[in-house]
Amino acid sequence: FFSISLTLLSSIYISKIIKYLEITKIHKLKNTLIILGIVIIILIVIIPSFFSKAPIITPFEISNLESIRESSPEGATIMTPVSQGNIAAYFTKMKNVADSNFILAPNPEQRLKDIKTSYTTISESKALEIFHKYKVQYLFISKEAERTYGIKKPAYLENEICFKQRKSTIYEIKC
Repeated sequence: FFSISLTLLSSIYISKIIKYLEITKIHKLKNTLIILGIVIIILIVIIPSFFSKAPIITPFEISNLESIRESSPEGATIMTPVSQGNIAAYFTKMKNVADSNFILAPNPEQRLKDIKTSYTTISESKALEIFHKYKVQYLFISKEAERTYGIKKPAYLENEICFKQRKSTIYEIKC
């Protein structure tokens, strides 16, 4: 909301600045100042976007997500790192615990803590408590999760009674 307001206000003030420049001695440099403004916008906004580090998902992980969609019940929930919540929701057609738009969800800070805990805890009971809290049926262990949380695979996933490996990156919670 704030960025939209700033955009509208800046367009109004830019036109006022151009009108003001026309009545000053700088009016001869009007075109130069407009070009300078465009260059500054390019330097500040466009160029950094090329160097941004977006979370990457591999084609293998995408195929795992797509294949789990076909065999999952309707209304199932998947837990992923926040940075991959939208991707997982798109390819699985499932709900997720958090994605880039989770700020309006109840207790957003707690959700972040719970996601981190579910990936990093060695306690099976703590992980199951979190999974039950958000009604999670699937856990996505991607390269991004490994990098973000510094894990290869949570230790509690060794319990094959409660956690069934559906794909190499996706585990189903059975308990």
